[in-house]
Order: sequence, then structure tokens, then C-alpha cells
Amino acid sequence: MLFIAAAVLGLMLSRLGAPRRNFRVVGFVNIWIAVPGIFLIVYLTRGFLVEDIGVSIFSAALTFILIGLLVLATRGMVKEFRGSVILNGAFVNAINLPLPILQVLMGNYSYAVTFATTMTVIQILAAAIFQGYLRTSSGCGGGVSFARLVPLLSFATGVVLHYTVWPIAATFVVVGDTTSSSTFS
Repeated sequence: MLFIAAAVLGLMLSRLGAPRRNFRVVGFVNIWIAVPGIFLIVYLTRGFLVEDIGVSIFSAALTFILIGLLVLATRGMVKEFRGSVILNGAFVNAINLPLPILQVLMGNYSYAVTFATTMTVIQILAAAIFQGYLRTSSGCGGGVSFARLVPLLSFATGVVLHYTVWPIAATFVVVGDTTSSSTFS
């Protein structure tokens, strides 16, 4: 339902003028509502799975290898641009775009959310390191933007509520999974 609402909003905004204002609206909905909502729903309904550990380790290892290669490849670059090139090369800016496709094709996007959670954590840490190391800023005063932390807060809230409140309150499953017995209980 969230994906349909986002598609309708995007279609309506594309019919209007002022693309700069429309991008701000879509960005706000994406950063503050859609992504945190997806993280919360997934982790609230299924908790943290044993398989999440493998997904997180594998995606983190590949990302660190990619960051290392980008650090080497950008050695001769001006430091004001180097951090941006490394971060934009290592992290996709549209991490939640495949979620509706996965939902339609597979009926499940929970592992993609695990990947997105891992990437969000690494991106926050990498941005802070590169800002300090290269003495550059991401435009948010050299610190970590609160908007970056919202999905992680949704993840933490979903996991905590799953293992405290959700088993008592829920009699249905919103997000299906391949194995229901592999959750940490």
C-alpha cells in the first residue's frame, strides 16, 4: 500500500510544475516516512533473523573492499572531491528503489531491508571517517545528519517491539518470511 501511495504521489507531482519543490516533497516522504516505515514494519513483524547476520557480513565485506579500491583509485584526486567520489561510488543512493520490485516478484523484501540497514550503518561511519580524514563536509555541518539516523531508529524500535510487545499484540504476519523458526527469541 505504501508503494502505491508513493507511486501516486510521484505521478501527481510529475504533472505539476516546479520540479525543485517536487523533489523536496518526494525526498521528505522517502527519508522521513517511506524508508523508516518499511524498516519498522519489517523488523516489527519478523524480528532479527539468523540469516540477517550472513547478509550483513557479506554486504559489509563487499562494501569495505569497494571502499578500499576507491581509496586507492582516487589517491591523486583533490581532497575536496575525493570523499564524495568514494562515498557515491561505494553506496547507492537509491537503496530502497528495488523494494517494490522484490515485493511484486518474490512477495518479500525483508532481506533487502537487512542489506539497506547494513549499508546505512556503514555509510554513517564511512562519512564520519572521510569527513575527519579528508576534512570535508557533507553539507550538514560536518556531522551526521539526523535524517540518516531515522531508518536506524526505526530498525531498533522494530526489533525491540518485536521481542517485547508484538508477540502479545499481533495475531497476524504483515511481512512473510521463508523460515519463521530462525528468529532470535
